[in-house]
Amino acid sequence: MNQLIAFLVACMVHPAFASTDKIELPSCACCNKQCSLEVKLVNLSVWKLEWELNITNKSVSMELHASGKYWVASGFATKMDGPIPSMEGARAVICSPGNGSVQEFDFTTYGPGALVGENDLWNTSVTFQGETTGCSFSRSFTEHGTSPLSPSSQKMIFAQGGTPQFDDKTQHTKDAGLVVDLMSGEIVPPPPPHTTPPPAPSCACCSTMCSVPVSFQPSMASSTPTDTEGTFTWTLDEKKQTILSQMTFPGNKWIGVGYTDSYIQSVKPNIPNMIGGRAVICSPQLGNVTQYDLKEYSGSQVVPVAHSSLEQTSVTFSKDVTNCTFVQDLALQHGTVNESNALMIFAVGKSAEYKGVEHAMSAAQCVDLLTGKSIDCVALPPPPTTPPPTTPPPTTPPFPKGCRCCINHCTVSVPAYPSVRQLRGVEDGQFNFTWQLLANNSIAVTGSLAADDWVGIGFATQLNADGRPMMVGARAVICSPKGGNVSEYDLTEQSASGVVPVKGDNLWNQGVSYNDTAAVTTCTFGRKLSEGQGQEIDILQQYIIFAQGLSPAYSGMGHSSAGGAIVNLTTGEIIKPSATTPATTPATTPGRNKPTPTGCVCCDTFCSVKGTLGPKGPQTPTYTLSWRVDTTLEATEVAIEVNTEAWIGFGIPETANTMPGSYAVVCLPVNNTVVEYTNLANYNMQSFVQSQRNNLLSSMLVQAHMEDGVHTTCAFKRNWTVPGERDFNATGSNFLLAVGSSNVFAKHPRAGSFGGPVAFNLNFETSGAAPSTGGNVPLTPFQSHVWTHALLMTIAWGFMVPAGILIARFRVGAQGLWFKMHRAVQCLGITLAVAGFAVIVAAVSNESLAHFAVSHAKIGLAIMVFGVLQPLNAFIRPHPAEGHKPFWRMLWETVHKGLGYVAVLLALFNIYLAFDLGQVASPNFSSQLMTVEVLFYLSLAIFLGGGVLLVVRVWYAEAAKAREVKAVSYEGF
Repeated sequence: MNQLIAFLVACMVHPAFASTDKIELPSCACCNKQCSLEVKLVNLSVWKLEWELNITNKSVSMELHASGKYWVASGFATKMDGPIPSMEGARAVICSPGNGSVQEFDFTTYGPGALVGENDLWNTSVTFQGETTGCSFSRSFTEHGTSPLSPSSQKMIFAQGGTPQFDDKTQHTKDAGLVVDLMSGEIVPPPPPHTTPPPAPSCACCSTMCSVPVSFQPSMASSTPTDTEGTFTWTLDEKKQTILSQMTFPGNKWIGVGYTDSYIQSVKPNIPNMIGGRAVICSPQLGNVTQYDLKEYSGSQVVPVAHSSLEQTSVTFSKDVTNCTFVQDLALQHGTVNESNALMIFAVGKSAEYKGVEHAMSAAQCVDLLTGKSIDCVALPPPPTTPPPTTPPPTTPPFPKGCRCCINHCTVSVPAYPSVRQLRGVEDGQFNFTWQLLANNSIAVTGSLAADDWVGIGFATQLNADGRPMMVGARAVICSPKGGNVSEYDLTEQSASGVVPVKGDNLWNQGVSYNDTAAVTTCTFGRKLSEGQGQEIDILQQYIIFAQGLSPAYSGMGHSSAGGAIVNLTTGEIIKPSATTPATTPATTPGRNKPTPTGCVCCDTFCSVKGTLGPKGPQTPTYTLSWRVDTTLEATEVAIEVNTEAWIGFGIPETANTMPGSYAVVCLPVNNTVVEYTNLANYNMQSFVQSQRNNLLSSMLVQAHMEDGVHTTCAFKRNWTVPGERDFNATGSNFLLAVGSSNVFAKHPRAGSFGGPVAFNLNFETSGAAPSTGGNVPLTPFQSHVWTHALLMTIAWGFMVPAGILIARFRVGAQGLWFKMHRAVQCLGITLAVAGFAVIVAAVSNESLAHFAVSHAKIGLAIMVFGVLQPLNAFIRPHPAEGHKPFWRMLWETVHKGLGYVAVLLALFNIYLAFDLGQVASPNFSSQLMTVEVLFYLSLAIFLGGGVLLVVRVWYAEAAKAREVKAVSYEGF
């Protein structure tokens, strides 16, 4: 029953009280005098009942005292339910300290009661003082609509709720029933009902409560270190074929109690099987007590019983104990419970609310419900014979004899393969694989990882050449503690795009959690041993793999570490690869699984090179580049660590030491991703072509605070050959390393400066490495033209043209000499500029590149136009007249000087702009770039210095002229 109000009180009046004549009572100790007795409830709580009979007005005054601020009920029953007064036909008084109400209810059935229409009570009160609820009332021996009281043998029932205020949705948590002689104040043993024969002598649990201990074992998902014991208590009602059950367990968890009619197949000794059973599950958090049929191990196959037989249900959590009470019939899904050999199953959840997830602890035992003893599970009678089906079901071999992991949980530690985490001294998380083989050819699995990362647990179908279980071809379950997602995938290839979700719901009892105290991620699930499509688990020799992620949520990125083992799932032993263990490889992967080549120093361990990003100095960023060759997978694992907080890029150039056209792996801490670019088309980031698929076998990105500041570490693993991508040459390749200025992906510092890129020539199989900033790497033809152009333009616009301007402005030299010097220097400068312009135009044409496509080229074109116009307009200049300058002369001087100043300023700005251009920023251009930079800043200093001298000279000349004017004015005065 879902809505039990309370075990109530009802009165059956002595016949002498039915008339209105004066009543002659026998000896009445409680007439006009208060009597009391203690009432012991089903959970051993003790109440105090006080009353007094009033002869004059034929009434009784009662007072009830109960511990706790909860509603209480006392009432008067009219009939017995076995040895206990029944609530059917009872009238009860319910007192609520929450709102101070005292009300009467009639109960015609075991369902919710009906409020009595007319109030027959007086002197009512309800109080709560000193942690005790008190309820008092007075009522007549006879009330309309119910049988009169029976003072000499009154059937009484009592109940207490779990809330201060009673409503029609609450359930009682404690109850009791007894027969009281209200006249003498003594408890009367209830006479057996005339219609109920005395219980058979063999049924000791028909007249009293029996109990057995229940020893629970932690399930796959539990972290409980030791077994925990509960208690199952019951009494049988042979007439109604029902059983009053009570289950107690130390802890605030949901508990389940059930019966089944079969044992787990092929397991000795006999163990009751959950499948096919019927169970009652009690949730103390919501107060729910519900009956379920257990169709399968899957949570979706635990089905509520349509027409439940439950009555008098109650579940509470008090004083660290969960207590569930209910009455049910002995029916199962098929047949009834064998009272002398009841196959019982028990479960305890992980929380106080049942949500369809796997239990944390379980137990199974056989009980003789008649005698109250736990017994050995005896053999069951054979099932009735039925005609054989026309199509016999597929047979599956039973578990082998001595299957230790069919009865108990087995655990193995799966070793991890070497990973890049170990470069930083970071240990890979310890992975433990726990399982139990179950009936119906199923397996329950728990994987625990000592890290707060997603974990993958897989069942592989093949080994590689060195005997390791392979990822390709496996079916895996990936568990993400952040988000609680547990999903199944087929691993079709060693890339993120090859991790394909499995269609359908093949898992049950799945769950994942992270224990912050123990720092362990735990994943649980159940699955069939065979899921079809070649996904069969070999219980005698199964290839187990695991993978550890980089974060608590799986998002398609590769794992940071992985491991595998060959396990006998029946005995719990790890099998070492041997001649009897075939090493299979995918037939479609030719050339893989090659033996380790002789002299491959970097095949079994990581090799490293270290250096600085730019000129050496105390603040210069440093890097450590490490790698390891995996000849089995024909892949290379690369790890880069820099002592700065920034993005990292590792590229394979199309042309040695140059960025355009490169393939690159870029690690972006701003969103914790590792991205592949198939083509860095040019130095404009908008033109970068990102890979549409993830070709990396694994990747990792970590930023950690160290003693010398934040360190960024990026690692990835890639095959040497990927269709449509640049190859990793195991024996020798040219690579580029670039580091940004921050975590945000933006242009990196230029070569030769702090944080600038570095070029490498690496032999992956040996420790040979030639990191270089470009000194020993030749320039490409295009870079040679760029170097010539840069040198000519820097000399022309950085030195010659500014020098000619200063000569003309300061009139350097004798009268007329400054003009000749100005004309010669400017003509030489423009000539060098035209030569530099011609060189770069020719170089761009040779490379079939677009002319004037970047800002530097467009500004340079404008500067050259201004520069060439200067000597041309000098030929048509108007000459000054004697003593004054005509208008056209002044206009020409303004235009000529203005164009010169604008051209020089734009030229200096354009030279600076060129320092970040791609070909200039390449690592092998660093020495040339440094030369140009020195010349540029030297010319800037001269030009600015000349400007300052010009300002000082003008100021001095104006001051001297002012002094002369002032002296003349004084003389005139």
